[in-house]
Amino acid sequence: MSRRRLPFASLQAARQAGGAYASALQTFRLLSVVNTQLKRLMDARFRGEAMTTRQATLITIVKELGTPSMSEVAAVMSTSHQNVKQIALGLERRGFMRIVTDAHDSRVRRLVVTAKNDRFWTTRDADDAAAIAGWFSVCSAGELRTLNAVLEKLAGRLADPGPEDASAR
Repeated sequence: MSRRRLPFASLQAARQAGGAYASALQTFRLLSVVNTQLKRLMDARFRGEAMTTRQATLITIVKELGTPSMSEVAAVMSTSHQNVKQIALGLERRGFMRIVTDAHDSRVRRLVVTAKNDRFWTTRDADDAAAIAGWFSVCSAGELRTLNAVLEKLAGRLADPGPEDASAR
């Protein structure tokens, strides 16, 4: 297996660009690259199924939350209500999801996965999990636990931005 150097993500490049913030900048750059690589690999696995990683993410969130509103899903995905609606409409056209009106507030639309969706994932889950495990096989079990803990901590911080993040809103 070849190891590609990522010059823009090196600590030296991060020091030049970020000075005192070099470690955080390097981590950001590496996470950006890894995100893109993982999305490319997963999209390739879905290509024959006409599914995307973004659609699979939406489905996973809906299954985890039960029957969430589009706004709730948008908050978890850090995207707009309109973007969630477009993804959900595509999944609805293909029979993977239903968009239903909330029983208590007719302005709210909720997302529900279908039996077709459940059948689809039953045939894929084990193989997809094995592929993902292969991608992460360069990490030990302890490294994965540490990585998960760090990423959960970071995700929590990013989900609740402080006043210093006001310019990014």
